[in-house]
Amino acid sequence: MIPEPSLPQARRLEAGVLAVLLSAVGYGSIPFFAMVGYAGNLTPEIAVVARYGFPALLLGWLLPRALKSGTGGKQFMLTGMLMGLGAWAFFKALALLPITLAILLFFSYPLFSQALKLAMSRRGIGFYGVLSALLSVIGVILALISSSGDTAFSTKGLAFGLMAPAAYALVLHKMNHGADYLAPLQVAACLFAGTLLITMPLFLLSDTPQAFPEGLSGWGALLGLMLLTGILPQFLMAYGAPIAGRAITASAGGLEFMTALVLGSVAVQSVPSPLEWVSAGFIVIALVLASRLDKAEFDR
Repeated sequence: MIPEPSLPQARRLEAGVLAVLLSAVGYGSIPFFAMVGYAGNLTPEIAVVARYGFPALLLGWLLPRALKSGTGGKQFMLTGMLMGLGAWAFFKALALLPITLAILLFFSYPLFSQALKLAMSRRGIGFYGVLSALLSVIGVILALISSSGDTAFSTKGLAFGLMAPAAYALVLHKMNHGADYLAPLQVAACLFAGTLLITMPLFLLSDTPQAFPEGLSGWGALLGLMLLTGILPQFLMAYGAPIAGRAITASAGGLEFMTALVLGSVAVQSVPSPLEWVSAGFIVIALVLASRLDKAEFDR
């Protein structure tokens, strides 16, 4: 029989799980603060630099040691650049597409994850991998059908919307094959530094005029992106993930998705259509399947 954890161990496990769940809620609130910020004169470039630049500066003191500890730190910096590109694409999609469609497209990343595994593995992806990808495709098709008559629909936004999950799938692949000798916050420091390296040029080269936020909503959204979606969830995840375990941590993506969908809808004062809720159901199942497949692959 497996011994039950002692009371201190059980409480520590509960704290770890709670930290992971709160972290997922923080990450999921990105669309909310982005949309509030856009109404307060923020641009996607300002939003993405605020979201990733502040944590990069705050964790910068961990960077030198991480870069000296083998090649892992440098690899994670490159991964961070890819993450920054995907994040910028997501913020652009939020500005150009109906918000529900932008969110559904981003969380279709299991499709791209399974396509990447199929391209890089000789063993194939198996039945559940195919099922995860198929459910993602169905979810995306339903979301596109639901948004096809929306005046806010943009083919340019659609390109950004698909670019974001493709980049994120590559980031997840690297994270699943990371350097175990780096502490979670060291990994975060490398990722955020890489993200800042790519987002700052995008900010400086943008042809959209960049301006200070306007009013309480603009400044509040900026602070929310910096703190509530940036550094705070990162600390919570760094604390909770090693305690909660890989299965719970990976499965938190479903909570992040639902948080993004609900809070994003609140921000624009709209309710997803029945077809969009059906699409969301397919995406949630695909996310859960993908998280279990990632854990099984990691544990082999």
